[in-house]
Amino acid sequence: MTEGITLRKRLKAEGAAHVATVAAICAVGAAIRIALVFQPVRLDEVDSFFLFASRPLSIGLADYVKPNNHLLNTVLVHVSTGLFGDSVLAMRLPALIAGILLIPAAYMLFRRMYNRTAGLVGGALVASSSHLISYSTNARGYSLQALLFLLLIYVTVGLKRREGWNGWVAFVVLGSLLFFTIPTSLYLYAGLLLWLALSLLLKDVENRKRFTLHLVSACAVTAVLVFLLYLPVIMRSGVSSVTSNPWVLPLAAARFLQGLAGNLAEAWHAWNLDLNIVLSIIIALGFIASIMFHRRIAKDRVNIAAPVLVAAAVFLLAGRQPPFVRVWLPLLPIYLGFAAAGLTYGGSQAIMLLTRKWRLKPRFGPALGAAVLVAFTLFICVMVLSSGSAFQTSDDGTTGVETFRDAEVVASFLRTRLRPGDVVRTDELAVPELEYYFLRESVPLGYLAGNTFGAQDPETVKRVWVVEAFGEGHTADRAGESTEAGRVVRADDHSRVILVEGGGSQ
Repeated sequence: MTEGITLRKRLKAEGAAHVATVAAICAVGAAIRIALVFQPVRLDEVDSFFLFASRPLSIGLADYVKPNNHLLNTVLVHVSTGLFGDSVLAMRLPALIAGILLIPAAYMLFRRMYNRTAGLVGGALVASSSHLISYSTNARGYSLQALLFLLLIYVTVGLKRREGWNGWVAFVVLGSLLFFTIPTSLYLYAGLLLWLALSLLLKDVENRKRFTLHLVSACAVTAVLVFLLYLPVIMRSGVSSVTSNPWVLPLAAARFLQGLAGNLAEAWHAWNLDLNIVLSIIIALGFIASIMFHRRIAKDRVNIAAPVLVAAAVFLLAGRQPPFVRVWLPLLPIYLGFAAAGLTYGGSQAIMLLTRKWRLKPRFGPALGAAVLVAFTLFICVMVLSSGSAFQTSDDGTTGVETFRDAEVVASFLRTRLRPGDVVRTDELAVPELEYYFLRESVPLGYLAGNTFGAQDPETVKRVWVVEAFGEGHTADRAGESTEAGRVVRADDHSRVILVEGGGSQ
């Protein structure tokens, strides 16, 4: 009863306009993510589902044949699909929930670091970010990683100001889960520790001696827990499967630098997807302002941006392998939140200038400002929906072989037409998506060449169905099949099915 009264008092103290704005921003962000969660499956998420999440956890948490086994996500997807079946929604439910929770988490963090207006603007930018929306509807661990990192920073900021055992327990649990999600979390955690080291050096921590002791102890416990969590992988797949798989092997210096330039350009494009150049520049200027005026607007003496960027640079130089653009995804909410703080500061200074120097009194109040912010969030989300960028899931937001948007339609088309002696061929990168919908449509996988479960082509091939998703680059030549003697039996703007009588090329 007392807790209910306290909650009502806190909500009343915040003001109706502020509470309504937070709720509206979260609702808009959740709505667009839910609207897009049913879009066609993508290569990596369905591949991860077949190889890891759909299998017993004794296998899924030990087999690291590919680094896209995001272990925490594997556990959650295994549970979700076990409870609700292997639907697209069930497969993506953990990523969706994490992506939605990222919005209030951003609000809480940037409110704690700056002020409640910065929290609102930061939440709005996170809610409407096309890149974050896309990975909220992708059954991978990236939205989980971003959420855990924001929560870890939130807890750490609190620990710097006021210690408590519950805070340190949360620090250990969140840090362990962060590593359990994706190993690349190393650069995030290292950046956080570097930030704390600088904070200790500059006396930006209460009771430095005790804080240092607790921090070292917490890191040690985290290390032990991470080792235990990865022990099944180490025992079955070996440490090298995580530390030196083909995707992380170092490149020659010249090739690395060349690839890094392209990687950063793609990241910038992805972070600003569906924003026009003016909005992109305004957000960037807001971020720069938050760095320049950090001591004026932040409650912490040390800016966390620089330590995290230093850790990321060391991570890159040590590995000499430009990562996938999605590896930088957890930094995007930080960038947007800092931009929000800079823009909020700039806006307050502009209002002060109008009021004091030019004797002008702005005629808008909190309610109007809240309405404008919600309208902006809704406007950007509508732009994301209308652009169709969510269907283009390459790291840089462009169309690529990660997608096969017509896979479900093609599977449904073939369901009643396949007969003994038939084989379906497509680009190997399109096989997982088609395989998923074969299962959903109850089409025997024996017809699909190269499927995950290892079914072989019929010994005597009478007909070959060649599936081309030319809109995403899955062409007949990538399927290794000649279609000169074939005829098109289904076609639309994105794909076509070609029937080759007599077996085609083998």
